[in-house]
Amino acid sequence: MKAGPACSVVWGEYWGPLEDHWCRFFRPSGPLHFLPKAADTYLRELVRASRAAPLSWYQGCFRELITDTTARPEVAHETEVSGPIGDRFGIFRGNGRGVGEPGCCFCYPLVDRPSRRIVATLPYRKSCKALAAELAGLQID
Repeated sequence: MKAGPACSVVWGEYWGPLEDHWCRFFRPSGPLHFLPKAADTYLRELVRASRAAPLSWYQGCFRELITDTTARPEVAHETEVSGPIGDRFGIFRGNGRGVGEPGCCFCYPLVDRPSRRIVATLPYRKSCKALAAELAGLQID
């Protein structure tokens, strides 16, 4: 099917007035003449500032401090957990009191592996990975 003169007549008949109406806003003398330049500048700055580079993750085991809050005084002990490991961070399913069973809890702690401490507990694994990418350049004591 080829577009012939009839198509251009139909296009101009229906869309021509609207096209003229919207183009008038973006012309150099129109009220929105600054918008295309502002959008380009914003996108250029977004690329220049760039987000943190994603870490390389692999499945493995690491040690983490689990705190027993039922005992007084509270007792912390190390436990080996499995989950994604990236750079100096690890993620597992559970919370600071222990490892969760699949399907029972939807908490994912981000663990600083050198100190074996939980940095944050977030509802999604991808949130933990994004936070780890941002924290990778910082020095954590």
